[in-house]
Amino acid sequence: MPTNLDGGRAIGIVPPQRDRQMRIAICSPDGLGDFILREPLFTSLAAAGHELCVYVRPHALTSAPLVAPGAVALSLDTDAYQPPTQEGEESVQDLARRLQKFAPELLIVAPFQWTWVEERIAALLRGVPTLGFSGGRYPVSLSGLSESPPWTKVIPVAENTHECEKARLIAASLGVVAELQAPTIRVGESEFALASQWLDERGLKPQEYWLGCVGQSSRNESRNWVTDRWAALLKHASDRHGTTFVFAGTEDELTATEEIRRLSGVRAVLLTGTPDQFDLLAGVTALASGYVGRDTGMMHLAAALHLPVFAVMGGGTWPRFLPQSPRSRAVTLDVPCKGCGWVCHLSRSYCIKDIPLAAATNAFDDLLQGGEGNLVVTARRSEELAAEMEIDAAVQGRRRWNLLCQRQSVVEVQSHTINHLQQQNSELRRNLKKTRPLLFCLLRLQAGLAKALRKLSSLPRRFRVTSNRSR
Repeated sequence: MPTNLDGGRAIGIVPPQRDRQMRIAICSPDGLGDFILREPLFTSLAAAGHELCVYVRPHALTSAPLVAPGAVALSLDTDAYQPPTQEGEESVQDLARRLQKFAPELLIVAPFQWTWVEERIAALLRGVPTLGFSGGRYPVSLSGLSESPPWTKVIPVAENTHECEKARLIAASLGVVAELQAPTIRVGESEFALASQWLDERGLKPQEYWLGCVGQSSRNESRNWVTDRWAALLKHASDRHGTTFVFAGTEDELTATEEIRRLSGVRAVLLTGTPDQFDLLAGVTALASGYVGRDTGMMHLAAALHLPVFAVMGGGTWPRFLPQSPRSRAVTLDVPCKGCGWVCHLSRSYCIKDIPLAAATNAFDDLLQGGEGNLVVTARRSEELAAEMEIDAAVQGRRRWNLLCQRQSVVEVQSHTINHLQQQNSELRRNLKKTRPLLFCLLRLQAGLAKALRKLSSLPRRFRVTSNRSR
């Protein structure tokens, strides 16, 4: 059970002294962007003399040398955000064995929303203290915040606190009280050389293009702007500023990315379908003039490389993942339902789908023209859009109410059927109890007859024939 909380700190565990170095294991099972936003945490703990071991998803493993240099990096070979399976349990047990070889003295659960994997790892690392947030078990938006996080020490924090501030709170709880800087990644000569060769083969030069992540797949379609507006924005940047693009993304985003390139007619090279080649991605990003796209791991990579960042962002996790770049523009829509965790109760994600093109274009123009600082542009909803959302909410609410009523009717029918079957079962048991003595009597009679028949069959055949004739 967690210790009591007072004044923003957990009571009962004294933070280690500055000269007390520990072996610390850190859980980071979420996305590449989350991992990059924790770079200041890794750097500060390592600078304080702690030895680190971090586990990440396979696609983030190749980024570990740049994001958490010096840390032991392990791969989590199951999806922590899917229900547990036997195969997943075996993967977690294997990960726990590898963590045990590191011999951690503390386990840090870095995500606000932990998963079944973190709970199992904490249980398998018997005797190792745990440190985590006062969040909830994934998905928090469905399950609600947990009243009793299962960590030895709990850090109280609001869900909408930026992820960089969450990382600072972890460091502060361990006695690293210096103010953390924004994430910073340093690309080496090998990454630059790899990227330079890739660009040269495609007729591009460093700093003459913007990196774009504008495509989508079925798994993230609700978190992206609409295709025709992306195409219009990029065409405007190309026509007015002469901007060239390199589009990056995953293999399942290729179709949408190519469609945006076709509709926009801009000069663009595809770097899609190579998510594991982080050295190349890091190098190409570092040599870009800036980033344009939605909220992705590549956006946070560009920000950590201190590039200008333009992002179209929805309200699902607002404002936890705002880009931490020296120069950025984040465009969003003013909706009352922000913070849903992308469990949208409406027919579409208005918070990002309906961001006006004009608001995005003006913000991108400002950044391309050298605009300084970090600005959040919140577009106001028109009266027509607000009315549409209100009607949609009513329609979806009625639909869900009808579904709940139908489900309740099914549950009531099932309950009635179960009660009826239970009554029949009880009646059968009572009848069985009444007929049981007769049944035992019949069984004994059957056994006696069987015994008599066996004796009769054992008599000599001649005796049986004579006996029959004598009658």
